[in-house]
Amino acid sequence: MTQLAQRAGVKDGIVLGVGSGPAMDLAKALSAELHKSDNSGRHNLILAPATLGGMFAASSRQELLLDVQEEMLLPQWSGGGQAEIAFDAKYFSCAPLITAKNEVSISHIAAATLVMALDVARIVDCNGVNNEKKEQLKTVTSLCVSVLHAASSESSASVESEILQNQLIEAMLQLSTIQEYETIPQTLANSLLPTYFPQSHIFTYLSCILPGLCETFDSNGMIIGELTQLILDTQSNESNTKAKSLPEWASAITKQTNNPTMASLAYGTPDVETLIDKVDDYNTLRGIGDVSFLIGDVLEKSLNR
Repeated sequence: MTQLAQRAGVKDGIVLGVGSGPAMDLAKALSAELHKSDNSGRHNLILAPATLGGMFAASSRQELLLDVQEEMLLPQWSGGGQAEIAFDAKYFSCAPLITAKNEVSISHIAAATLVMALDVARIVDCNGVNNEKKEQLKTVTSLCVSVLHAASSESSASVESEILQNQLIEAMLQLSTIQEYETIPQTLANSLLPTYFPQSHIFTYLSCILPGLCETFDSNGMIIGELTQLILDTQSNESNTKAKSLPEWASAITKQTNNPTMASLAYGTPDVETLIDKVDDYNTLRGIGDVSFLIGDVLEKSLNR
């Protein structure tokens, strides 16, 4: 590995990752491998994301590597803290991504980030309320919901404006500072995407979990309850069809932003039991407790939507 890094131009232990999500993951994995022996961590890792997917990956504490034998995206928690993120808006693009199945829009990314934030809130509720994290989660939620409402009511040019792009970047960076454990949406994506949703982008897949996640969650948790109220309060006063619950809002905003259903993204017609068996085989449920029943509920409600 060291010889390969030197041939690639790595000097003085510095690894620079530039570009999209896979480039960020590769740079993080390479840096961790290079510094494994001397425990120097990732202080010589610099990430320069050029897309929203790249920003999402750069701000994560894990890198995703494809296990070709298990056909799963396995997160590697190689430690060493956060990398230095070098962000330059001049070289940054939030243009929609074209995949074999569909286009990945800003509304997909906003919904995906919101899904992550809601599950982080569940974890924080379970571990004891932290006021600092609660306020950060409120900020992330507010930013994501603002983008979703803009996407549901404005023109395409407006939706992809610099203001909305910056809101999503801020939301991702805020979320990265408070997420300590793998979330249910990440578990579902990592275990199921390669085999059953091979043509779907991870943002699109995570976005289609939003209604199922909101329908499954109990809004009685302190932080979840406050985030629910925040989301419902952001609805326009001019609307005659204001949602009265989180599941109702999630279903409506998903339709308004034309986000796809999970069933429409699936390769073939996998049944819930088969998918749950695949998730059970995914051995990285560590860190999020015994939530197998929750994962099954979220998956079933998302597929049956």
